[in-house]
Amino acid sequence: TRVTSLAAGGRHSLICVETTTSSISPLSPSLIPVTPIDDPAASTHFCTLAWGRGDDGQLGIGGIRNISIPEKVTVLDGKEVTRLACGWAHSSAVTSDWADQMRDVTQKKQSWLAPGDIDGLVAQVLGSL
Repeated sequence: TRVTSLAAGGRHSLICVETTTSSISPLSPSLIPVTPIDDPAASTHFCTLAWGRGDDGQLGIGGIRNISIPEKVTVLDGKEVTRLACGWAHSSAVTSDWADQMRDVTQKKQSWLAPGDIDGLVAQVLGSL
């Protein structure tokens, strides 16, 4: 098990953990109460977790709430996160399988970064870097 990316924002944090196993069932990283993505065809599994202040939806966990125990960021299920970034009220991730595209994992009450008619409560692919 190794950390592939880690970021801290105003009062929240995100981490991507890679677990390599020779068995079909992935091992859960110690101290993290979430099972990584199970892909029987692969021996490497990725799990992105978030915790802390979520008043503006910056955790990306499907709601506007604060949490003290890490929860899985489902929009990043099974995706290899190469970079994470957090600001005061937002989070974003660059994933290897999206060919250099960046995802805004923030689920905002307001569309601060979302243009026009895009729903600010749904994680969006922001485009190529």
